[in-house]
Amino acid sequence: MKKLAVAFMAIILFVVCATPTHASFVLFTEPTPASAEVPTSAAEKNVKEGNLGALSATQILSLTPKGYEEMSGKKMSFKQKFILKYVQHNIKRDLKKEGSVDVKNYFDEGDRRFNLGGFALGFLLGLIGVALAHIFSNNKSFRRSSWYGIGAVLIILVIAAAIGG
Repeated sequence: MKKLAVAFMAIILFVVCATPTHASFVLFTEPTPASAEVPTSAAEKNVKEGNLGALSATQILSLTPKGYEEMSGKKMSFKQKFILKYVQHNIKRDLKKEGSVDVKNYFDEGDRRFNLGGFALGFLLGLIGVALAHIFSNNKSFRRSSWYGIGAVLIILVIAAAIGG
């Protein structure tokens, strides 16, 4: 009975870990209700629509949580405030490094597809496969799937250890 409980917990852990809820730069996923108020600038219009990727780097760097709340009419959660500051920090760092940045790269576009090649790489080669995926691929879903592959190996090892002994 104890082995069955451990195996069941391992399966639950696998399902929870395999769910694509990674920490991304998706700030505001809830649809914003239409309001009677017309935005005064393109930046305000983009904020109202939740499309921060269309803003310029300087506009995002000057955006404060309070300013966002005023433009969108919605209160930001602590997580959203933290992510906004984190994205601003990364944009500022990359501006110093490279001189110009594409702001759209900092916001997740919802590409959460499973990639069988990345999964196989992580599953068959373990950490080496994950490292290869990160070195040779810029595709987020390929990299994420390689982590799922190594996670699947670890889950299988935990289940085998629980059942075998």
